[in-house]
Amino acid sequence: MCSAFLWSGPSLNARKTKVAWSVVCTPKSEGGLGLRAVEETNKVCMLKLIWRILSAKGSLWVDWVKKHLLRGGSLWAVKETSSRGSWIWKKLLKYRDKAKCFHKVDVRNGESTSFWYDSWSSLGCLYDKFGERGCIDMGIPKDSTLSSAIMTTRRRKHRQPLLNAVETEIQKQKQSRIVTERDVALWKGKEDGFHPTFLSKETWSQIRNTQPEMQGYRGIWFSNATPKYALLTWLMVRNRIATGEKMGLWNQNTDTSCIFCKNPNETREHLFFQCVYTRKVWNGLIKGLLLDKYSDRWQDIILMLTRKDFDTTKSFILGYVLQNSIHSIWRERDDRRHGEDPSNEERLIKFIDKNIRNRLSTLRRGDEEKYVNGIQVWFGSRRTF
Repeated sequence: MCSAFLWSGPSLNARKTKVAWSVVCTPKSEGGLGLRAVEETNKVCMLKLIWRILSAKGSLWVDWVKKHLLRGGSLWAVKETSSRGSWIWKKLLKYRDKAKCFHKVDVRNGESTSFWYDSWSSLGCLYDKFGERGCIDMGIPKDSTLSSAIMTTRRRKHRQPLLNAVETEIQKQKQSRIVTERDVALWKGKEDGFHPTFLSKETWSQIRNTQPEMQGYRGIWFSNATPKYALLTWLMVRNRIATGEKMGLWNQNTDTSCIFCKNPNETREHLFFQCVYTRKVWNGLIKGLLLDKYSDRWQDIILMLTRKDFDTTKSFILGYVLQNSIHSIWRERDDRRHGEDPSNEERLIKFIDKNIRNRLSTLRRGDEEKYVNGIQVWFGSRRTF
């Protein structure tokens, strides 16, 4: 039902979308609906499988992979052209480059850390820097662990400064080595911090493309809002509803005038609330609550919700009245365009007022203590006006 509303009905015609899928699949704070794209979710799942192998988390699958596919070697050293494993294993290998920047090792005894392939020092993966030539210059085999490198090699001087830096790192590990403890695999979380756990949410937030914060999103998505009102308000804030102005761009022969006041160009800003009809509705509902802060300009109202100029109860009432007004006015507008009998301003005000009272009454009877005086505040604002 939601997808049919966002796209073009049951046929889901991609050419008639109101909002692009890439926008829908962003957090609500960035202007989306908080859904996660399947492609991004799949990447996170693949990275988690890699994490399980690297962290040696006890499971039958990890044990099987280590025995039959890795055969004592490093995950990083497996060639993508290898004939071992199923198609999912070959897909997994393609995600190693992405996983490499998330993984590092907190070295203890060094026995499970690959000297050349694991990121165990500030130099990162040594094989990426030196290749096969590095193994020859250092005299350390490609399949060596850090523990064996520490125990079997002596410090040497090299012509390349970077090789001398590796020798320095080996000496540091030799001095800090804890023989009785196992190495700990780490995974990058938020703020580039490394932790011994894999958190899907933090990994997802790092692999996706972030967008700027959407102005007014707090006035759309708040607790105890009615979903159908919030969804329509979200589309209005994004200006993705078929107003007269929009329809005129699609078809020049379309009537673009306002159905309420016959203004020749029906825009979002006109409809909410510069139109004579809708301004009277908005004025009759909210002026007693806002008093000297009252405004009927769209941008001012959205900015007011963003700034949180009022206490929790008044902020909720303002947001809920706005969303209910948008939904009711839009429904009245559609009804008139389709030949239904019109409702005058007073009737629409009474209808919205009843919705507000019903919602505040249910909150007062529920567990929302912060809105316990909401119905009194609303009644007080109606008497003030």
